[in-house]
Amino acid sequence: MCHHEGCSLACKRDTMLLVARILFGVILITHGWGKLMGPMPGMEGFTGMLVGLSFPVPVFWAWLVALLETFGGLAILLGIWTEKVSMLVAIQFLVIVLYVKKMNWSKSELDMTMLALSLVFSAFGAGKYAVMKSMMPSGEVTK
Repeated sequence: MCHHEGCSLACKRDTMLLVARILFGVILITHGWGKLMGPMPGMEGFTGMLVGLSFPVPVFWAWLVALLETFGGLAILLGIWTEKVSMLVAIQFLVIVLYVKKMNWSKSELDMTMLALSLVFSAFGAGKYAVMKSMMPSGEVTK
């Protein structure tokens, strides 16, 4: 990591991507785990919310979102398949902002921030400090 005065822009970028990935991943895991294991909101409560919003096949979407947040959050935190998983998370938060929160800024600030971060990770990847990098033979990351 950047410990010296002449730290390059790439080093700073990779360090900030790591910090942001860890925080983003923890937020996703916490929310997903709450859906999977409860009690708040728990799978029953989250499914009920989707029923109330008239989502088609609400049980399917409840499980998909809970698993994406939990395991996708873990993947992003570790830097595994970051670009692909982040794109799925971006789609999730786009649906939240447009459909669930109806573009109401006061109700969707966090969701818009999560959408923006997921798009950043989709575009820039995990950075240098990622598990996926250590798994690749050349030590390179796709982005």
